[in-house]
Amino acid sequence: MNRHLMTLLTLSLLTHTTAWATEKDAEQLLQEYTKILGDEIRAVTRGAKVIIDPDKGIDGLPFGSTTDSAYELLGYPTGVVKLGETKVALIYGKAHSLIFRKNKLVAAYGTPLLLNTSLPGMGSNPEISMVIAPGIELGMEKETVEKLLNKKIVESPLGFDFNYETENSDVTIKFVKSQGRIQVFSYSITNYGK
Repeated sequence: MNRHLMTLLTLSLLTHTTAWATEKDAEQLLQEYTKILGDEIRAVTRGAKVIIDPDKGIDGLPFGSTTDSAYELLGYPTGVVKLGETKVALIYGKAHSLIFRKNKLVAAYGTPLLLNTSLPGMGSNPEISMVIAPGIELGMEKETVEKLLNKKIVESPLGFDFNYETENSDVTIKFVKSQGRIQVFSYSITNYGK
């Protein structure tokens, strides 16, 4: 994909977000970009489940990949947030972000509080769901996570948080207790490479 075109598209999406008066305006702009880019980007469909393998990557996007690769494989993010001089987060849906450091995918993070509002025209993936292999999702009950990981998760002074290491990553799953149910509230995966 033409790197300059992608940069122009990203800047345009970021700078026009607040200027869009209606969702129709945003949709029209998105259609124009789609016509320009054609089939170069495979957008994730609404309701899609994207699998995160803590050792390999996100749905075929290996850790260490560039933001351009993420656009090509996963489609446009819901938003882009600059986290510092060398870090950028691509937000997919309302709850998931991919973290890039020096333009290399290094982490994934998810929480329902990441983006708690609709932004007209910001990407086309508001209902995307990311699932940590072997099937852990936001909102999943603690007992189900225990079965999937074959581990007992016990309460600590900080609550029901569970950390584990894989060959190349650290994974943290945080739980929240609400109305007698203990459910996955957030996850973070930091990959350290091979």
